[in-house]
Amino acid sequence: MPAMENKSSETGDRKDTASTFILIMLGLAILPLGIWFGIRLATIAFTLAGMTPAYCYEDNFLLSSAYGILVCFALFGAVCGLILVGVGTVRIISKQKWGIPLVIAGVFFIPFNLFLHYQCYSWFVARSPDTIYENADAGFKKLAQAQERYKQENGSYTANPAGSYMFSDIGNIKVISADDRCYTAKAEHECIKRDYLWDSCKESSK
Repeated sequence: MPAMENKSSETGDRKDTASTFILIMLGLAILPLGIWFGIRLATIAFTLAGMTPAYCYEDNFLLSSAYGILVCFALFGAVCGLILVGVGTVRIISKQKWGIPLVIAGVFFIPFNLFLHYQCYSWFVARSPDTIYENADAGFKKLAQAQERYKQENGSYTANPAGSYMFSDIGNIKVISADDRCYTAKAEHECIKRDYLWDSCKESSK
């Protein structure tokens, strides 16, 4: 009897350990979703309170920290989803309970967490100074093409060019001076901390 009791106890311990491991993997796979919802709710709450979150990640420590945490946890959550698929497959083969639900959960959380990881990484890239300056330069070039067409038709550059020269969602290119020789334009964006100008006479930004 004692031997049978020991075997039963060991079997129960293994089941408890397996259940605990599965619950931990599920929790880690779901955690990024909870963090994402928390960020969304906080962003909505601040916006409703008239406190619009700063666009530039360097100016918003809390939001950038939350996204940084989500970048890591989302990637780890995808790994946990892969583990769930493996555990579920083993349980299906060995005809144990919860095999199919675990595989389904894992198949869902792998692409979902990878998508969250990509979205958060893209958020940082889009708000990096390098990207914003590159987009501003693209706006300068777009304006230059329009200005050259205008000069060919009217003999001089214009201070009020037609069209929109927005960049990086909230940035804008504005002409601050223009004559028959050249024009100067300025890139305005909250992440650009200094005057960033395009001088057509020198054909360069500074």
